[in-house]
This record gives sequence, structure tokens and C-alpha cells, in this order.
Amino acid sequence: FYGFSALPEVQIPDSVSVLSEYAFSGCRTLTNVIIPKDVTSIGTCAFSGCTSLTEITIPDGITELSYGIFEYCPWLTEITLPAGITSIGDYAFSSCSSLRTVNFKGDQKQKAQITVGQYNDFVLSATWNYEAQDGVTLTNVSIKSLPAKIKFVNGEELDTAGLVLAATYSDGDTLDITCGFTVSGYDSWTAGVQQITVVYEGV
Repeated sequence: FYGFSALPEVQIPDSVSVLSEYAFSGCRTLTNVIIPKDVTSIGTCAFSGCTSLTEITIPDGITELSYGIFEYCPWLTEITLPAGITSIGDYAFSSCSSLRTVNFKGDQKQKAQITVGQYNDFVLSATWNYEAQDGVTLTNVSIKSLPAKIKFVNGEELDTAGLVLAATYSDGDTLDITCGFTVSGYDSWTAGVQQITVVYEGV
């Protein structure tokens, strides 16, 4: 269906277990798609450029969202993800500027273990709703390692590479956090020592 512009709705047959790369890419009128529960793999850029798609549910058998899977889906507002998701590829949600809600079937600790690739700011800044009953929750955050670079010249952008947070959860486990946090308070044109604020809410 690559580039098929007159496809407003599709229900994929239950016999399908794999959606190939670019399967529905460029289907600009696609607003509703039902993915069967037995699908275990969705290829690169499978729904990229589906500019009318507003919401979608990823079945429980999916463990990773591939490169560019929803790239340039500007009206995608809500997505449901299974608890077993372990990685989100580069550009998976690039240009998804309307994404506001992620319904996650896991808990905060499971979310923290998801590896998130580059250019996925919209999914990280969305509101995550946790569906796991009595799930593990975040109880404390501290800085484990400072950035590799802590001195900058005037006009140089802040580089947080190497910054690692330690997130402690209600079950007593502590995980290293290397993405999904926000950094504020840095002014590249202000000389002298500056104090920056790092915020990680685990949501």
C-alpha cells in the first residue's frame, strides 16, 4: 500500500504476523488502522507520512518500534504501547508534533528500561499513562555521573553526553538513566560558573 493515497481505513487480516518496511508509508488519508494481536514485527517507516493518522494501538507481541515507523505523522495524538517494548528507533516519532498521550501497559520502571533513539523528543515529552495495576513507581532520582565536559567557551552549546542519573524505584531497584530528562538554566553567553537543573520524572 506504499503511497496509496485513497485508503482511509484498513483492518489487517489476523493471519498477518509481519508488516514490511514502508507497508503503509505515504498513505495520506489513512485515519484508522487495526493491527492484529499476532503481529510481532513492524518494519522501518511502516507508517511514515500517514499525515491523517490520529491514534494507533501497537499489539503486545511487538518489542521494538523501528526506525522512522511514525515519522512525519503530524496529527498522531495518541498511541498505546505494550509493556514489552524495549526500544524505540531513531526518528520513530520525528515530526509527530501533536503527540500528547502514550498509554503504556507497563509501569514506570519498565518505561525507564526502554532504549530511545535520536529525534524522539515528542514521544518523550508526551504524557505517559501507566496501565499496570500496582506497578513499580519512581521514588528518588540522583546524579550518578556528571557530563564528560563541564567547561565551555562563550557561545558553545551545552553538551550533556556522559550525564547519568540514578533512578530508584519502589521495589528497591536502581536503574541508570541516560535519556528522557530535561536540562535547564544554561546560558551559552553568560560567563562564569552556572548552575543547571536536571529534571527526570519517569513519566
